[in-house]
Amino acid sequence: MQGQGSTVYVAFGSEVKLSEGDCRRPGNEWAAFRLGIKGWVGACWLMESIKVHGRGLVCVDWVPQVRILSHSSIGGFLTQAGCSSVVEGFAFGLAMVLLPMVVDQGLIARKLVEKGIGVEVPRKEDGSFTGDDIAKSLRFVMVEDEGKVFRAKAKECKDLFGDEELHDFYVSESIQHLKRGSLHILMLPWFAFGHLLPFLELAKSIARKGHRISFLTTPKNAARLPAIPPPLTPFINFIEIPLPKIEHLPENAEATIDLPSADLRPYLSKAFDTFEQKLSDLIQTKQISSLDCILFDYAAHWVPTIAIKFSVPCAFFSIFNASSLSFFGPPSAQMGGAGAWTRAEELTLLPTWIPFPSTIVFRSFEAHQMFNATIPDASGVSEMYRAGKSILGSQIVLIRSCKELEPEWLQLLGHLYGKPVIPVGLLPPSIEQGWHASLDWLDKQGQGSTVYVAFGSEVKLSVAQVKEIAVGLELSGLHFVWALRARSMPVGLMESIKVHGRGLVCIDWVPQVRILAHPSIGGFLTHAGCSSVVEGLAFGLVMVLLPMIIDQGLIARKLVEKEIGVEVPRKEDGSFTGVEIAKCLRFAMVEDEGKVLRAKAKECRDMFGDEELHDFYVSESIQHLKRLVEVDLSSTHKKSEKFTLLPSWIYFPSTIIFCSFEARQIFNGAVPDASAISEAYRLAKSIQGCQIVLIHSCKELEPQPLQLVSHLYKKSEFYHPQLNKDSTRRLIGYKSKEMAQLCMFPSEVK
Repeated sequence: MQGQGSTVYVAFGSEVKLSEGDCRRPGNEWAAFRLGIKGWVGACWLMESIKVHGRGLVCVDWVPQVRILSHSSIGGFLTQAGCSSVVEGFAFGLAMVLLPMVVDQGLIARKLVEKGIGVEVPRKEDGSFTGDDIAKSLRFVMVEDEGKVFRAKAKECKDLFGDEELHDFYVSESIQHLKRGSLHILMLPWFAFGHLLPFLELAKSIARKGHRISFLTTPKNAARLPAIPPPLTPFINFIEIPLPKIEHLPENAEATIDLPSADLRPYLSKAFDTFEQKLSDLIQTKQISSLDCILFDYAAHWVPTIAIKFSVPCAFFSIFNASSLSFFGPPSAQMGGAGAWTRAEELTLLPTWIPFPSTIVFRSFEAHQMFNATIPDASGVSEMYRAGKSILGSQIVLIRSCKELEPEWLQLLGHLYGKPVIPVGLLPPSIEQGWHASLDWLDKQGQGSTVYVAFGSEVKLSVAQVKEIAVGLELSGLHFVWALRARSMPVGLMESIKVHGRGLVCIDWVPQVRILAHPSIGGFLTHAGCSSVVEGLAFGLVMVLLPMIIDQGLIARKLVEKEIGVEVPRKEDGSFTGVEIAKCLRFAMVEDEGKVLRAKAKECRDMFGDEELHDFYVSESIQHLKRLVEVDLSSTHKKSEKFTLLPSWIYFPSTIIFCSFEARQIFNGAVPDASAISEAYRLAKSIQGCQIVLIHSCKELEPQPLQLVSHLYKKSEFYHPQLNKDSTRRLIGYKSKEMAQLCMFPSEVK
């Protein structure tokens, strides 16, 4: 209804509190206008006055300011000169009349006047102003001929202030500045949600420190992970690679949760191993560029080879805690070498490398299951070999743990691995958002009266096990929420639970952390998976433990040893009864004898739920990764380019260096081959283990290099008495336990 450019928009932002006197000043009677007033009750008289004149509209409280400013009828903006308002006005080329009120608005107004793109309303010494001066300023900028140049300059500003492409460039530049000095870390977790989720939690924790994460997984897995918080999306990039079809692997199976049987796990491992070539190609073709470090899971035992190939440091991140890893022993034992298990029964005893008393051992029924992990499967290698090879090939090991929980185990693990073992903290969970029916049901239960029951994404409960758990819940007399997968549901279970009316069964996904945080939850019947334990104790819940697979038995024994959990008794074959479950639940949650257990569980909240403590561990881990990246790799020839330069330890001039094409070939000798070790390693190990080194050389040919070799090996030269006296061949004694960095062997010795 208004003519083009005929209307002035009037607004003074959210910070300015205009007095009634300010609003009463005349000055807007010459033209139609819009006036934004932030909830001021005195607007009632103003609205009546404006209705009489009929040229204006007063909008109380919120208005769509940017949309109004973009309207073709708006030709000017009477504003407080707030930064955002100035940007929004000039983005549409509007003439600006400035009436600054608070903070730096006066400085902004003067800047715009100085540039000839704004007119400031004159003020008296006390800051007061008149409606006449406002009117003069408005007419100057919007109507009078003298303001033509001014209006033209305002329109020119639209090209600058409204240029989205230009300002997007500045945002990109800003992000690059933020990223300078930051790390770019590639994360590669195993395809199980018990692994994917902790990796994602660590990714988010690292991203909060300003570092970039490339998270490598499959499309289906990426879609099922929790959404990344908006502030972190610029720092976390999902690289989604489809899995190939593998014989015996069910279609669309991309994680262990998709497998109907654990027997199919090796085929998922086989599919996972196809990522070896794909990752190498991504780095080779620069689709993943500027990579500082690779953080990988146990299953990706081939990552160290890729890391060496592209001169990128790598770190193994274990979701298992230090006590479990210590039980499994050094990498050599896991790979079938010294200390390897030969019988399942050995897993029921404390390993010889654990120097202190502990009850953390496997039960008989668990031992046989775990021993199978040492046997090569359909993927070509065993689960234990994957873990051992990953540890052996990494430069440091990150572990989901903290010194407050297991200091002695962390110290032992560093000794067993012979390399830095860095705790990243327990990565306490974030509470999920959104509604779920279980939360409404829990709102009706008494405080601490309900047990939450869940067995994670890896455990495949049998029908018999589900029935015994149901019996135990019924006999306990407690209210419960049970997260149960549809495939484990026996016929009639839902109907039976509805009849008794004390429980709720949730099929498939539930917001587990949000449920555990609910005040009506007082206990947690769990499989003792690492993530579930952290989530339960983060809220001080008493734990009833029914371990099922992998290291869950060891975790359960550890919690019992620390008196913060009670384990359900089992028979020799691993079976259990509902009666025993009921006894443990009542002991942990109801009976007086369980008071100490409940008190200790509540105390755990201070450690497991301490976000500040675990954030400190993440920061410390990042510093270790930075040091790893910053290490000068030239001394160990990790980068093939270094072979084209004279090594720093050669103190005399020489042209004896490799050409580029030769350097790559020599560098490949440092990469483990199909025999599992590299040519360079064989050479260095041979030097390390012998008493003397025979060098195919003579002093007359290369006196300086021979002297240098003697210095590098930290031994003086001597003749071997069994050699011919006329021989000029020299022997250099080598007894140092350091790796040799330079050596020549004779092709023949007379």
